[in-house]
Amino acid sequence: MNATFALLVAFLVLAILAYRQRHRLTRREENWGGETLRGKRLIFSEQQFRSRRTGIVAKIDRGYLADGSIQLLEFKTRRRHRVYPADIIELSAQRVAVQDDDGRRVTDVGYVLTENARDGSRHLHQVRLLPEDILLRLRDRRAMILGGRVPPREATAPGLCKGCAYRVECKE
Repeated sequence: MNATFALLVAFLVLAILAYRQRHRLTRREENWGGETLRGKRLIFSEQQFRSRRTGIVAKIDRGYLADGSIQLLEFKTRRRHRVYPADIIELSAQRVAVQDDDGRRVTDVGYVLTENARDGSRHLHQVRLLPEDILLRLRDRRAMILGGRVPPREATAPGLCKGCAYRVECKE
């Protein structure tokens, strides 16, 4: 009887903990943008867009309608709450793809929501997107590097090489 009662209590405690964890994750998922994006209407979620004009294809994490324009949000799970230049390039490419495919204006400001991989904490970073001409120059340079027409520049920080997909091909 005591063993059965102890098992029942343990099961009940585990069920309550599982319910609370699931409810907390659901609440956090609904609050992607915190106060900054609260009240704005989510119109895109995990949706792909294509710019036939530029050849840019991008998958949008979240797009919110705010005052007739779209605000983009990119979600990143990291060890630190930090925005990288690649995040700004990615959001800038998304802006071009969405504007060309959807026809609506995308704001010059986007958001990167970082979630700490260890503790689950979140931080919303506001970033200014690149002008289209700069983004297209980056796209063209990438194509020239991949096509072997120009050599890549060395990384300014040696730590960048550790996670690079082209590390094996690099002549360092």
